Amino acid sequence: MCAAKGRIVVVDAYAPEDPDQAAEFNRIERLRDPSHVCSLSLSGLKDLFAQAGLPAPRITPYELRAEVRDLLARAFPNPGDEIEIIKTLRASAVDGRRGIPVHLDGDNIHVTYRAAILTARRS
Repeated sequence: MCAAKGRIVVVDAYAPEDPDQAAEFNRIERLRDPSHVCSLSLSGLKDLFAQAGLPAPRITPYELRAEVRDLLARAFPNPGDEIEIIKTLRASAVDGRRGIPVHLDGDNIHVTYRAAILTARRS
């Protein structure tokens, strides 16, 4: 709900545009947090504005960086899923096919979530 001439703001991390990479991104997110349903791509987030009859949003991208152990400490994976998450992210650091920016620093795994603030004014 938004008043006339009010501002709509959406702030969220987004999945890669490539459908296979987006599916893998969402699989990892479901392992990390079983309540996760689906992260949209940036174009998918922009489409929400058009579907609601709003003008194209102004987009301010940013990144959320986290070390995987810290990320998992704030998450709710099912027992054993941490192993699959770590294995998948380590592989992503090597081949990049999953579309998730990952950097290895010894035993530490650093992941970067791409996120954006999308804003538009209702006419």
